[in-house]
Amino acid sequence: MCDGRPFSNEYLDIVKAIGGDRLQSGNNRGRINGWVGPNCIFGKCIRVEGKGWGRPTVQTIEFPVRMALYVALFTALLTILAAPVMKYFARTIPLLSCALIVFVTGFVVWYLFMAARLLLGLAGVAFPNQLNGALVFVGLFMNGWLINRYVARNYGIAAKFPSLGFKVMLGTLVGSWVLVGIYYGVSLALE
Repeated sequence: MCDGRPFSNEYLDIVKAIGGDRLQSGNNRGRINGWVGPNCIFGKCIRVEGKGWGRPTVQTIEFPVRMALYVALFTALLTILAAPVMKYFARTIPLLSCALIVFVTGFVVWYLFMAARLLLGLAGVAFPNQLNGALVFVGLFMNGWLINRYVARNYGIAAKFPSLGFKVMLGTLVGSWVLVGIYYGVSLALE
């Protein structure tokens, strides 16, 4: 089992005992860590590769609860960043409608990604973490495309290049880079 708190380290433990709806976790050296509930289990190990003194490669399947939490947080952050950008480029659309459009399109795109990744994991297909950055760009592209389709249908805003969705996603990307740069600069100044 893969346990740990969200946004912290993950630990691969062995299920030593089952008591009702709780699991007793331990390691392969005989140590018992204690009892945990189902809300503390975030995945299941399906394969360990590598032997000897090197670090083995462990492949786990994350359960949908943790992945859903990441998707919801990412979509909320995307909405906070992208709604003002969309309002700037589409002044006729109210800010709350901009936020709702960005949230719904982002939610659809990232849950489709989550479902695809979960199905690949269940099929035993290894998903390299190096592709995560590329998938974010693909997701932003798809999100911009869905925004274009929605505003063209409901608000009559043309979808020619550079379209509203492209401007919103590019502005959001640049804005997030600026915020990360400011955070990094402030953290260096405070040291």
